[in-house]
Amino acid sequence: MTSNVRDNITNVKDSVVITSGSFGEGIEMEGSDLDIMLRFIEDLYSVIHGPCITDRKGIMDFAFCLHNKSWVNPANQWVTRPTNSWPAAEVKRDIIDHGVLFVPIGVKGSNNEEIEWRLSFSVGEKLLIYTFSHTQLLCYVLLKILLKDVINIYSKALLCSYFLKTIIFWVSEELQPSVWTPEHLIPCFMKCFRRLIYCVNYSVCPHYFIPENNLFENKIEGIEQQVFTQCNTYLYYSPKRKTTATKCKGASTTTST
Repeated sequence: MTSNVRDNITNVKDSVVITSGSFGEGIEMEGSDLDIMLRFIEDLYSVIHGPCITDRKGIMDFAFCLHNKSWVNPANQWVTRPTNSWPAAEVKRDIIDHGVLFVPIGVKGSNNEEIEWRLSFSVGEKLLIYTFSHTQLLCYVLLKILLKDVINIYSKALLCSYFLKTIIFWVSEELQPSVWTPEHLIPCFMKCFRRLIYCVNYSVCPHYFIPENNLFENKIEGIEQQVFTQCNTYLYYSPKRKTTATKCKGASTTTST
């Protein structure tokens, strides 16, 4: 299920490869993905896949990016935000010293979508995951399993792994590091699960580095939001009851045993 986290940066000739996604974060599950960003690359033969280019076998997506070695003003609040000892000061310093990435991906539906760039904290996020205890990593994996085997049954477009990672970052910052122990695995996971339900219910998921950026804005709404909230609230408050996916999809009645 889990293995050592891969190196976040690899130098190959004149290119710099930065991996992300579940596999890049050291989590091996069925269907794990590997996303790769490149500061420069030569002789790459591939096909266009949305904002990315894909290798000929369709296994990996590549996104070009620019590395800004300076920290950005919109994320200054993260630098001084009080925490419960996570992340450690030296980890914060490493993240700040690395800077950020700029990826040529615009806001979907924006009038300037073709010329907009997205701020990416992929390397900083991987440095944070490096600090995870085994219990934190297990909670992250359990959230991914919940997404794949439960949430995606109702809507594959509702949530993505990045939202789950953001939630566990916030919860990790709020709890003392000493709480993340094997005997507290279930309470820690349920706290993350409860936060996920809250975020979807109120359509609010603050970006970890730039909280003013609501990741759920204009994305989590409508009947899919209602079904998700009803089904997952039921799972949270009645973990021992068995409910069929068909009943959950109806969002009107439930059958339990």
